[in-house]
Amino acid sequence: MKRRNVLAALGTLSACGALTVGSGAFTSVKADRAVSVSVAGDSNAFLRLAPCKIGDNGKYVTNADSGAMNLDLSSTNDNVGGSGVNTEALSVFHNVFEICNLGSQSVCVDFAADVPVIPNGADVPDRYGFEDGDLAVVFYRGANRSAQINVDNLDTDRLGAFPLDVGDCQCIGFEVRAFGFDTGEDLFADTDLAITAKAGSSCANEPVDPVEGEDPLLRKTYASSVVDSETDLGTKKNGNPLDSSRADPTAALGKENGEFVSLGRKGLGRKGQLVVKFEDELVKRPFNTDVLNVETTNGRDGYPEEKALIEVAGPGTGRSYEEVGVATSKATNGTNTFELPAAPITKVRLTDQTEWSKHSGNADGFDVDAVGGWTETST
Repeated sequence: MKRRNVLAALGTLSACGALTVGSGAFTSVKADRAVSVSVAGDSNAFLRLAPCKIGDNGKYVTNADSGAMNLDLSSTNDNVGGSGVNTEALSVFHNVFEICNLGSQSVCVDFAADVPVIPNGADVPDRYGFEDGDLAVVFYRGANRSAQINVDNLDTDRLGAFPLDVGDCQCIGFEVRAFGFDTGEDLFADTDLAITAKAGSSCANEPVDPVEGEDPLLRKTYASSVVDSETDLGTKKNGNPLDSSRADPTAALGKENGEFVSLGRKGLGRKGQLVVKFEDELVKRPFNTDVLNVETTNGRDGYPEEKALIEVAGPGTGRSYEEVGVATSKATNGTNTFELPAAPITKVRLTDQTEWSKHSGNADGFDVDAVGGWTETST
């Protein structure tokens, strides 16, 4: 089967866009110290951003001499052939651009970008160390794919920010996990990669990113109650009531255990709906994207797909619901993963989106086993 291409220009990862990288400003430890800033192209700025001199992948960098640096993997880049990365494939690019400290002080450097995730239900081969719901683009240092860079937010005091002494450079590589995306899809529409450097930050003592895994200040938590006033389960497709074993909303509470509730079908354009609440507020996890998990069942081969719209609400969203994605019964190991748009979050709303025309009359819609996330802890 011939592979198609996902058009890629990091930052709009597409045919015509590019991920714009602005020069990071040097900041003194003392807030009242005067700082003189001059404007220069990125290859001449105090924090120099330019093509990496190691290997040939620096050709994916454009515009560094004349302004904000772009990373361009699309057909608009005359330095390389091709029109994007392959779909349903992992593309790895070592040593693409470099960050150099041309200032007078040692600094800590950190990244931030709105990185997309692999769509839930994408068919990711087991040989890879990632799955649907994980980041679709991952930045790392040099050619070391295990030295991943956190892009969740800018914080040069965090453990993962990396140090640069005066005159030193660090090349950056990245990988594109183009599973589940359509040909020509823009993976980074209007997204910028922000890079900042700061003197006096703590990263110089801890230059290695934390290993993926549970943050010691966070713990996993699960939905603890059902919001009855907002929950409205439906029926089977044929109008018959849900089986008693699938009609109890509290089956979605607590850790996944194989017991589940079905959302069902409603008539007159209405859809089966379940709303669960968390006693412990959900927060954004700083490294991984698995901040909200929706566990489903019945994803057996040959059975038509069942889907549900996932929305979250809480103080972080002004109490109004915000959509985070669509869960599918075809998700890897039954786990749908979503990133929170804000924090804290206290409620999750699941609304059935199943295409009923594909199902028999006995179908009962999307099944929910558990809804989990991460909450802060002092131990």
